[in-house]
Amino acid sequence: MRPSFATLRSMNFLIGAMIFLAVSPGWAVTIPAAGWGLSLGNSPGVNGVRINTRDQDLLWVNGLNLTVWVPGDNHRARIHGIALGVFGPSVQTLRGMGVGGLLMTAENLTGIAVAGAGITGSSMTGLVAAPFGVAGRDLAGITVGGVGIGSDQIRGIAIGGLGVGGTELRGVFVAGLGVGASVIRGIAVGGAGIGGQEMAGLLVGGLGVGGSSITGIAIGGLGAGGGDTRGICIGGLGAGGRKISGVGMAALTVQAEEITGVSVAAYCRASVKAKGLSIGLVNSTERLQGIQIGLFNHAGNNPKALRVLPLINLHLRG
Repeated sequence: MRPSFATLRSMNFLIGAMIFLAVSPGWAVTIPAAGWGLSLGNSPGVNGVRINTRDQDLLWVNGLNLTVWVPGDNHRARIHGIALGVFGPSVQTLRGMGVGGLLMTAENLTGIAVAGAGITGSSMTGLVAAPFGVAGRDLAGITVGGVGIGSDQIRGIAIGGLGVGGTELRGVFVAGLGVGASVIRGIAVGGAGIGGQEMAGLLVGGLGVGGSSITGIAIGGLGAGGGDTRGICIGGLGAGGRKISGVGMAALTVQAEEITGVSVAAYCRASVKAKGLSIGLVNSTERLQGIQIGLFNHAGNNPKALRVLPLINLHLRG
């Protein structure tokens, strides 16, 4: 049975009225009652579905919020559910999922956030991904930025096409160029390098790894080292620092003021003290407590006739 002309006219009028309210700032209609159901226009909040051209002074939505244009000031907006934006949603708190065609801003996010370009916020927990970048103050969970990721604190897994950077990183971090932070704890892999002040875990840099303090395993394609290195330090060409405790290995040279443990390179040099085993073509230290094996072995604290020896040199007392 076809609808009558009167019915079609009523439906067209209703649809036209909804469209007018949806595109008119400051106007809204909610069906069947204010606060719940289907809301068209810039209503302050709804339990249900809210569709608006441009959000301004939004307060709350429990359900689905869909907006089209660049959002206004929504610093008190709380959405529990799904926030969709053709340009991108902007809210204070989001619990659920947010999708922005271009950008997305959520000061406090728990859930999933995806945007066509970038995502910004303060505290974001969950899965956050954007092809250009993600920026925040505290990121936890899985974060993916096509270009890069930056935050004061990052906990979890972060993957940046070019770089990942912050003040404190704890978890697994992978970047096409580099990973850098004041504190890095976990696994960090940088296509070019890894840098920080205090680093602990597994650190792999395509070119190098460097920091003030390194604990764990550090591997640099060209070089690795820092102020104090504890664990295993491997550099393609060189490894060094102020102090190496553990294992230092490189093709050309391992150098530090103090080396405690095992050093293996063509040239092993401890300017102050070497304690342990040094293996190289040339081994040299001013104070030896251990064994040197190589073609040329220098121990400055041995008797004058025994300071330079071929093949092996030793001084076992402290």
